[in-house]
Amino acid sequence: MKLQRPRSRTIGRIMFSVVVVSLAASTAEPPCSAQLQTSLNKRAATVVRKPRTMNKLQYPQSRRDTLVEEYHGTSVPAPYRWLENVNSDETKQWVNDQNQV
Repeated sequence: MKLQRPRSRTIGRIMFSVVVVSLAASTAEPPCSAQLQTSLNKRAATVVRKPRTMNKLQYPQSRRDTLVEEYHGTSVPAPYRWLENVNSDETKQWVNDQNQV
């Protein structure tokens, strides 16, 4: 009677082999000639440019109220509660001003 290896050991060896081969393949760099590398470096240098400076955005001032609410014994400041009234003229003006930025 021939003894068989346990399946888990065989599967483990196969998986180990796959991992080793995958790691070896992923770390190897493809061959590249010096001329090609120089050409690629020159192209990369022309693509990478100094970033343009952006003007700072000037956001409109927002009114802050001194409203403080209490939730379960904890005081919670709510300085922008006035913005929750979406139908007020002040909120509509604030939204329009923000959209202009």
